[in-house]
Amino acid sequence: ANQQVINALRQTQLEQGKKLDALDTKVDYLTGVVAEHGLTLAEHTATLAGHSATLAEHTATLAEHSATLAEHTATLAEHGRKLDAIDEKIDSRFDEVVSLLRQQRTDS
Repeated sequence: ANQQVINALRQTQLEQGKKLDALDTKVDYLTGVVAEHGLTLAEHTATLAGHSATLAEHTATLAEHSATLAEHTATLAEHGRKLDAIDEKIDSRFDEVVSLLRQQRTDS
């Protein structure tokens, strides 16, 4: 009877050993997967940092372009005012010339 109990305990220990081996294999696999995910995450973090730096550069460039556009808009408005003033002078001078030509016709 003692021998049967010892054999049964041995069999139970062998089964439990196989289960522990299987669990150890799974833990090793999962440890590898976690390590691989950690490397992938580190790569993605580095890529994201690069994209963030590029975005910061583009933001600065866009700000410079916006400032230049504002300057050009102001210059264009100033030129528009000057052209309007020139146009008024031309219209006034044209009216004077037409008036003089009419006067010469009537005088002749």
